[in-house]
Amino acid sequence: MTSKKDAAVPNYPPQSLFVPPPVTKDVRFRAARKLVQRGRVQDGAVEIFRVLVHRAEEEFESKSRSCSYSWLNVAAAYYEYGHSLYLNICRENDGRESESVAKTSSGYADAIEEALEYMAKSLKILFTHYADCKGATNLDTSATNVKITASTSFKRIAYWDWVRNQISRVLIGIGNVMSFTGDHSQAVESYLNAIPYREETLEYIMHPEAPRMGTVTNQLELLRCHRLVVEVHVLIAEELLLCPKGQDVKSQFHLGVNGSMHDGLHETVAKIIIVKSAERLILAKNYYEQAKDQLQDLVFMMAKIEQEENSISDSEKKSICHLATMLMEVGIALSTSEDAYQK
Repeated sequence: MTSKKDAAVPNYPPQSLFVPPPVTKDVRFRAARKLVQRGRVQDGAVEIFRVLVHRAEEEFESKSRSCSYSWLNVAAAYYEYGHSLYLNICRENDGRESESVAKTSSGYADAIEEALEYMAKSLKILFTHYADCKGATNLDTSATNVKITASTSFKRIAYWDWVRNQISRVLIGIGNVMSFTGDHSQAVESYLNAIPYREETLEYIMHPEAPRMGTVTNQLELLRCHRLVVEVHVLIAEELLLCPKGQDVKSQFHLGVNGSMHDGLHETVAKIIIVKSAERLILAKNYYEQAKDQLQDLVFMMAKIEQEENSISDSEKKSICHLATMLMEVGIALSTSEDAYQK
């Protein structure tokens, strides 16, 4: 199948709507991101992000004691470092996604564990900030005991849209690593957790009072967010088909609202059934059908935008084509699985 590592390297959303933390404007950060996006992670991206992690921790740790949003710089660096580690492992294994990679090589196992550690640390910061923002806007505050003042709430909320988008990105990144190591149940859970955040972003952009509603910029943002929702549905369908036959799909780690991640390697946790064995193919087919319908809407949206002589970036077109290829391969795999099940 088409490698999921390609789908995991999206461009950041337009800064006018999704304001990113300052570290993302660092020349080194942007250079390393370019290397990752061009498939050249081996040309120093990992080393650059490692340096940025240390710098972000040193420069923003003191500030974070009085204004926790400064930790978003650290969160961004944490994820990019962990993600680049994962992509480098994929490259060294020619993109082969196999359980044996992690279990037969201690070097790869250590790198994968480090990648997951930094992604989880990033997620913990993002979850905390997200909960703080909800408290600042008088929404649900039951998830956090952190209190914020009027002087800090504006800056926190300014980054909220970026945080919401980044949470889904990190969850999908974690899911991709889990899939790579053969832990497909954990991958399914991580992808499922990403859905509400991507749908929430889409709903926000579609709101009548959204910034630049009805403009070309809004249409392009809407196209991108629709694609990201389709993507996570495709990933869930694909991963469900990769889960062991005849076994329930169980949660082997738990992501709390504070981003804590527990797995069987570090402590014993109860395994919760996500999908029963008898329902696995049915659910996979449901997500596949949803994605297929959504992709048709996406193509129609593209045609409408171009009909109005508005330009869609080459990278966005490439991402949609890549998504269509993934969907086609999932459809073939689903058909094969259904035939085998009937026999």
